[in-house]
Amino acid sequence: MRATKSNRLTQIEGARLVRALEKGESDLVGRFLNRGWNPASGIEGQNPLVYSASIKMAKLLTEAGTQLNAGKHNYTPLIAKCSIGDEEMVAFLIAAGADVNVAYSKRGCPQIPFGTTALMAAANPGYLRIVKNLLAAGAEINYIDEQGHNALFHALLSDEVEVAKHLLTVGSQLTKDVLTGPVANGNAELVRLLISKGADVNCVFRKDPRAKKGPSKETLLGYAISHTSRQELQLRGRTITIDYPVEVAELLIEAGADVNRPSPWFVATKMGRKEAIGVRPVSPLRIAGSKGLEHIMELLWKAGAKGTLKDALVDCSVEKAAFRNDIPVLKLLIKAGADLNARGYQCKTSIELAREAGNAEVVEILRRAGANE
Repeated sequence: MRATKSNRLTQIEGARLVRALEKGESDLVGRFLNRGWNPASGIEGQNPLVYSASIKMAKLLTEAGTQLNAGKHNYTPLIAKCSIGDEEMVAFLIAAGADVNVAYSKRGCPQIPFGTTALMAAANPGYLRIVKNLLAAGAEINYIDEQGHNALFHALLSDEVEVAKHLLTVGSQLTKDVLTGPVANGNAELVRLLISKGADVNCVFRKDPRAKKGPSKETLLGYAISHTSRQELQLRGRTITIDYPVEVAELLIEAGADVNRPSPWFVATKMGRKEAIGVRPVSPLRIAGSKGLEHIMELLWKAGAKGTLKDALVDCSVEKAAFRNDIPVLKLLIKAGADLNARGYQCKTSIELAREAGNAEVVEILRRAGANE
């Protein structure tokens, strides 16, 4: 390695040094130091402690002048180590005097929101012992990032129950959209707990800039109703059951969610391959009707939802329900007096479509309801 009087590393030298730090090669790092590298200058602006894989290496760097709280865009070693759950390094950095409240300072970053602190970085993946260590060292529990989210929100978003409960116990405040994480995760226990503490049941989802997909502008109630289901998926020869509990929607309705507020929802206008699908504001009642959730519909009406049974089923048809073996919706359509003999998709009746799809139970239900063969 050549001497670096300017303290600047070539790209090759920087890559070699990063590997040495990650592998704990203290002899090689020592040679860099002896030949003029100043760790305070970093590696392409990044604090070398971020790459340090051991306490021995971290001590070598700090003794050589590495600044504990420096980092590109304030991405400090403490934030970096909290995000990966390195308890030993976090404890070392805190004991060495690292500032636990330094916040990430780059706006518009798709991976880390502006204002992210070490506490948020540890809360999101659920590193409870690190969270407790940071709080004991004076971490501010209610600092918020550029999206208005604190450490509690980040723990809830990742469904890290133990971290979330601890933060609530030691005084975390509820942000306006604190329920979005538990509702998205279908965690009825946390939904109930947060509602008991006064969480806003009428907030809406905001698009997470770090996620390519995700709910945006949907109401909590609309989301909960549209996702209420029991699905069975085949994974490597095993059947995996995925439940989204109906209890989440029940809790939101009971807590006073606006039962008439529309929520963006995917609505299918026709059946078949050329089906036109679009996003439009739809009432909770129509969402429940489209999924055949009669129990939820009854709760919505009791809470003041506007619309009749026919209104709730406006996006449904007997032919579609018969073809898709959607028995709950089919029974509601029969109850609403739908035409069982209409010819829709491919000019076929509901019984014909059900028979072609092999839905024997649907055929029998339609027969008993008076549909023509």
